[in-house]
Amino acid sequence: MTSALPAELLTMILSEHINDCSTLHSCILVNKSWFSIAIQYLWADPFSLFCDNSHMMEMFKYIARDEKAKILLTSFIECFMSMEEFLKNPAYLTKKHCKHPVFDYSNYLRELDSSSITRVVGNCLFILDSHHRQERERISGRIFLLATQYCQHWHTFSFRATRPLIMTRLSKQLAKKDLSQLKKLTLDTHKPSKMVFDSLAKVAHNIKSLSIDTGRGSTYTFQTEPKDSLQNLIESQCRLRNITIGSIHSDMVLLLQLLKKKAHSLESITLADVTLGLDKDQKPEYIEFPKLKSLDIKVSTSFPTRIMKNLLKLGLPNLRKLAWRNLDLPCATFIHKYGETLVSLEISGGIDDTVCETILQHCPRLTHLRTTLTSGDISAIAVLIARLPHLYSVKLQCSLCFYMDFPLDCLARYKLLQLRELTLLGVYEIGATSLQNFLSKSKPPIELLIIDNQRPIHGKHFDVILDHLGSSLKTLRVNYYSLSAENVTKLERIADFDRFSPNEKLEDEIV
Repeated sequence: MTSALPAELLTMILSEHINDCSTLHSCILVNKSWFSIAIQYLWADPFSLFCDNSHMMEMFKYIARDEKAKILLTSFIECFMSMEEFLKNPAYLTKKHCKHPVFDYSNYLRELDSSSITRVVGNCLFILDSHHRQERERISGRIFLLATQYCQHWHTFSFRATRPLIMTRLSKQLAKKDLSQLKKLTLDTHKPSKMVFDSLAKVAHNIKSLSIDTGRGSTYTFQTEPKDSLQNLIESQCRLRNITIGSIHSDMVLLLQLLKKKAHSLESITLADVTLGLDKDQKPEYIEFPKLKSLDIKVSTSFPTRIMKNLLKLGLPNLRKLAWRNLDLPCATFIHKYGETLVSLEISGGIDDTVCETILQHCPRLTHLRTTLTSGDISAIAVLIARLPHLYSVKLQCSLCFYMDFPLDCLARYKLLQLRELTLLGVYEIGATSLQNFLSKSKPPIELLIIDNQRPIHGKHFDVILDHLGSSLKTLRVNYYSLSAENVTKLERIADFDRFSPNEKLEDEIV
């Protein structure tokens, strides 16, 4: 029956399991037809897939990880050259097959991520004489250069490096390639290479998602004339939708003029640790971004009032997601103007009474809220959560050694019948009594509950959670002590239950 499935149908089925390494591995053992399709997904991003499916919960699993890493790296490297040649000649990267495998796995590579390669190399002890970071980065860089030079079909390129030599060789390799298929580019260089930017600007023009971070402490600066190589890279893109710029210095007007050239296509803008200047003679100009849905801002400036005037001149008719990480810039003014269309709002540094009132008056569609809890803002935030009619997802970031009893008691004063997702981050301790008081009085039909608690919870907490949320809860992430057999049986009713992981992705999606 399996061999009779049309290739198109089999492709649709397996595409639903692209992140499930175990299932894909089982599929390649069925027959040749299944193998030829499943292997494409296994090798589309093999290094990230390896990292995502590797768990170090017990000591004996280290051996399996080392062996799997060895097999993965050997299989990949020998698509280009012998492993012996690779190990003994650091500068030799010419493609020279030592064998002729049935499948050239390098043809299937679609996503290239230097960080994932570095992690796999770190787990592969046979290739390292030591665990020194520089040795790991050197070998990882060589593997990344091999993939860059000889793999032809990757559409995602993510690179992080601090070694100038690698950056120089990378720029030469990129300049010789046709990267019309490149859709997503991430560069975290710390030591920006203008040669890399120049090479990419010449050969890649269809990037949809571009992320550039020049590293903390960087003095990388946009210039008016002559234009900087990074500016040329941005301007050369025809279909740019998402852009992230981190750790640069720029004049505010110059930055806005650069983004204005892509205003017709941009859907997301992120400015991370950007230092903005402003000439006193420059006047704000109206710039409309008709498709922009997400704006994430973290900037520093000596001219907060004038910077705000420029921001308030933007036309953002479809803005749905706002992340405001500027402690020096007043967010209330910005929310007052653009809050009507917002469905997701994140504010760092806490929310005072003025901001709460502004949100209540100007954000009628808000469904997602994330903010920082401080001792003086708890009551105001509780009122805000209760009064927003469509709010169903709340993430609260607590300060160090924060006890959740008082915040939960404040929330317990209100019925929260719309609250379906609750995430509490940075919690030191949460009391079972306060948790019961909150759940019994507010009666939230929570489907997703995530608690990042330093002091593990115990059986009584689970009894409270299951008693009040047993019929609605689908996902639970907490830090807990060992479970009793009775609790294990009860928790089987929850579809997705595990310990909280600090690396778990907690980003809001724009609905």
